[in-house]
Amino acid sequence: EGAKNEFAAEQAELANHQAEFDADTADMDRNLGVSLEKASEEFHLLEEQRAYEQVKALRKALVGRIAEASNAKDEQSVEIGRLRARLDEVQATSDSVSTKLMSMNELAKQKFA
Repeated sequence: EGAKNEFAAEQAELANHQAEFDADTADMDRNLGVSLEKASEEFHLLEEQRAYEQVKALRKALVGRIAEASNAKDEQSVEIGRLRARLDEVQATSDSVSTKLMSMNELAKQKFA
């Protein structure tokens, strides 16, 4: 009977250890679940932050390219203005030469008429 009692006591102690182990395992599982959930949330936040930074960088690049294109357009507008002014000068010179030629032609006609 002493051996039975000793065996029962060992069984009870083993059951107690098993219960403690199960409780510890449940706590670890719960903590691990919370940790995984937090890690997942942080990962998603990091992904969103990275996407935001990429969009921000793309926007900055596009704004820069738009500014460059606008500056180039302004430079082209200035160049077009210069060319138009030069064309006006050439046209005025052409008109003057044409007028002189017509005058000389009229004088020649009168002289040789």
